Amino acid sequence: LGIVQTMLPQSKPLERRSLLQFGKLDKLLTSRSLMKARITKRLYNFLQYRFPNSANMIKAPSASAKPVGRRLEDICLDDKVLRHLPTESLSDLSKKGVPDSVTRRQVHGACFSEVTLSPLRNPRLVAVSRDVMQLLDLDPLQANRLEFLDVMSGAVKLPGSRPAAHCYAGYQFGHFSGQLGDGAAKYLGELVNEKNGQRWELQLKGAGPTPYSRNADGRKVLRSTLREFLCSEAMHGLGIPTTRALAVVCSDSRVPRDLQYNGNVIMERCAVACRVAPTFLRFGSFEIFKPQDPFTGFEGPSHGLEGAMLADMVDFAVKEYFPSLWRCHVGRTASEKVGGEEKRENAAFVSNHETSSNKTSATIASTAPIIASSSSSHLAPEVRRRMFLDFVLESTRRTASLVAAWQSVGFVHGVLNTDNMSLIGCTLDYGPFAFMDHFDPDHISNGSDDRGRYRYKTQPQICRWNCEMFAEALSSILLPAPPPSSSEETTLSLSLSEEREFESLLAQWDRELRRTMRSMGKGIGRERERMRGGDEKGGKPLLPFSSAVEDEAIPIPDRLIKSAVQVKAIVQCVYDAEYDRVYGQLMRRKLGLEAEMLEKEEEEKEKEKNGGYGSCDEVKRDEIQRDEIKKDEAIIEGLMHVMAETGSDFTNTFRRLHRLFPRALAMEEEENEKNEKNEKNEKN
Repeated sequence: LGIVQTMLPQSKPLERRSLLQFGKLDKLLTSRSLMKARITKRLYNFLQYRFPNSANMIKAPSASAKPVGRRLEDICLDDKVLRHLPTESLSDLSKKGVPDSVTRRQVHGACFSEVTLSPLRNPRLVAVSRDVMQLLDLDPLQANRLEFLDVMSGAVKLPGSRPAAHCYAGYQFGHFSGQLGDGAAKYLGELVNEKNGQRWELQLKGAGPTPYSRNADGRKVLRSTLREFLCSEAMHGLGIPTTRALAVVCSDSRVPRDLQYNGNVIMERCAVACRVAPTFLRFGSFEIFKPQDPFTGFEGPSHGLEGAMLADMVDFAVKEYFPSLWRCHVGRTASEKVGGEEKRENAAFVSNHETSSNKTSATIASTAPIIASSSSSHLAPEVRRRMFLDFVLESTRRTASLVAAWQSVGFVHGVLNTDNMSLIGCTLDYGPFAFMDHFDPDHISNGSDDRGRYRYKTQPQICRWNCEMFAEALSSILLPAPPPSSSEETTLSLSLSEEREFESLLAQWDRELRRTMRSMGKGIGRERERMRGGDEKGGKPLLPFSSAVEDEAIPIPDRLIKSAVQVKAIVQCVYDAEYDRVYGQLMRRKLGLEAEMLEKEEEEKEKEKNGGYGSCDEVKRDEIQRDEIKKDEAIIEGLMHVMAETGSDFTNTFRRLHRLFPRALAMEEEENEKNEKNEKNEKN
């Protein structure tokens, strides 16, 4: 910068801020005469490396240009998650005798631990997602500012931000590993889009050590950070639920890394990615209460506190991220007082956010009323347990839908531990992932997966097992309490006749569940919109997959649900039915078989208009539909077998086959046009 200043005929020294803000460096670099006369090629490359934004980012706006979103000064983050879930504050550390916020330790009785940010040395902006900036209602031109770089690198906090690290546990490669937690990611706060009311959690990954870093340094390097940035945005483009990436920042800070795990350590540049999602809660968030595992000897860091914490945690998760379930169970039975409190809380937050966006976090904390989250404790025990069970089943449905989408595009996650399974069913934590080139059902993307536990073909079964472990983690609130006993504590179990009754009802419910799911919208455009997130009627968007049977009671009486065995059996039914439906639908669309089914649906609709169906015709139609699905499944299974034998290219095979069906392409174009028109109408 000093060399550049001596070359410019200006009376005042040129600052880096003015270079980026007014684009003068860009004019300097494009001046051929100046380059030839005074700047060598090496210096030119150096300047492009140190100031990449000057040539690649958006030009400075003119005086008459209108902003297309909010400025950084208009943003005030909310810390709702920390206010409603148990959090270990910085003031608690001195009472516990902990020297600082990053001291590695077991965190007892908390879901989050407040931490401090660790800024990078000489940060530089590498990439920005304009789509995510629009999602957050941010002006894309804000990415040109130094203040944006400071926030993305962890050097400066936005107003209202309370950096914290999430505490969770989990099963790694099938074995419970005790406390895990965010060892490199730090929660910043939640940004509310004022246009649609959506809440987005911001998180910096690679921002330094936390209490959960164990022996690591809490940093990420540029290569892995760019992989996550690119893949998360690509997954969104494919219509698959995923966390998003706002920006990537590189720096001159370096950390040692052994790329090949062979002892050859090199120093790599540190990088930070800003991740965005409705929530980063996961299955492992609720496994912190697990008792000591008989195989590994580990236990959850908050074991013994499930009675005081678990139900309230689930209440918060259901109300915030599954609002339809909350309205279904609490809204229909709660008093007007409970509903009034909920409305006042939302109104108070919006009012303070709109009128006090420029205030500091201290001012917000002193003026905004903190209203406790509405609880379901006033419900009857059996009603509350049913809501908790529906919560587990809805999360299971979303997970099954997500895995089906992975399988349809040849994606291998690589690390499907329970702590990497999102509560809302979106792709989380991109580590050693891969998209298959040549189809191999046994493809392993994780070099440390010696047994092949997480290979491509086992992903559906592994994720179903993870859902069962999630249900087991909540078994203390899903099941009725055992009767008091003077001797050792006993668990409830079914008699032989009750077991037979349960199996019969479960088989009947499974058939009804699959029939209901088959009757859902068949178009791939509607399916993608449902997976990405569609507006609920009269409520928040339900991400990423709307339930088909969430308003229907499970026809299995509570007296037959007495142990984790019955709960896991119900979870398996829901998972298998949803996975089969979504995977079959996506694969039929890839092969052009969806068009034929849509045409038959149109014929059925015409028949319904003319005379309708009787009860026999309805049953016959359902049987015909099942037969068609079985035929399609046989075609798909045969094709995948041939692809495995020949090592065919996964993506190009389906691209070629898809283009053999002009009717399928035409129907897809028509459906896309309809979706675009609907979006325009909604915006208007």
